[in-house]
Amino acid sequence: MGTMKRTVTKRIEAADPLIVPLSDIVAATSDGQTDLHAVERIIQALREHGRLGKGNQKEVEYRQRLQRAANMLRREALCEEFTDDQEEHAFELFSRLNKGGTSLSTGDVAAARLASAATRKIVEPMRLWSPNAKCALSA
Repeated sequence: MGTMKRTVTKRIEAADPLIVPLSDIVAATSDGQTDLHAVERIIQALREHGRLGKGNQKEVEYRQRLQRAANMLRREALCEEFTDDQEEHAFELFSRLNKGGTSLSTGDVAAARLASAATRKIVEPMRLWSPNAKCALSA
């Protein structure tokens, strides 16, 4: 593929205002709303660097994108947690719930097991990082 002239690393090193750390915008205020000051700081930086387009025409679009990104981790997710570390229980439950849905191949199930094993070490730190993450159901 070759190398790109402007890689993400170079953009970060150059303090490109279009590269926004997710942690800058997902922090919630005490009432669970988006930190509007963080969004405003980002918009101001974009404005100062002339990155909002001619006549700041992209400002509304960028504000909407930032709001969506800021709120994406605040959604309540339907999930089931298995505290006994028995993956087979989770796979069995999924199999039962998915009977009417798209059937999974043996490869799909194997891939899910590999993904589960590969992500096991990062799931808990992710949950700790996002105190707003919630499960609608919990075992």
